[in-house]
Amino acid sequence: MQNLLRKIKGLWPKSENAEPWQIKAARYCVEHDTFGESELVQYIMTELKQDNVSAVRFLQENIHFPPGSTHSRTNVTGGWYAPMELVSMVTDYDELKEARKNAKNAWFMSLVAIVLTAFGLYVQIQDAEINEVASRTERINQMSSINNAVQFCKLNPESIDSGLYGVRSGQ
Repeated sequence: MQNLLRKIKGLWPKSENAEPWQIKAARYCVEHDTFGESELVQYIMTELKQDNVSAVRFLQENIHFPPGSTHSRTNVTGGWYAPMELVSMVTDYDELKEARKNAKNAWFMSLVAIVLTAFGLYVQIQDAEINEVASRTERINQMSSINNAVQFCKLNPESIDSGLYGVRSGQ
């Protein structure tokens, strides 16, 4: 049974719990109201273990000149804040993770439903076979009664009652 459960569990790919470093860096920006360039670069290099080129590129592409922006952003408040594109990136990633989790659960529930349906069909077939065997004796007795009534009618053609069905009373 455990082997079967392992095989079923292995049908879908293993999910990685680790977020890509870009999502972690974006989450850092979103979770901090304001941050300095050096703080972000330091976080990317030390915590996320990326090189200086990657950290500077993330800063330029997502903070200074975010995607969809027509002009470069400037730092006028003494610190940077996360642009809406980074907030959307983090939110979209979280929603995607949730959707994948829900899809796995739905797939598993549909598999359980198929197994339960197959089991119910098997039980229903077994019940029909048991009922068939149980009703054989009664059907044999009915056929015997019918045959006796036919024989009675053949032997007594003047009779109006075969003993099986009353012609006059309809019972």
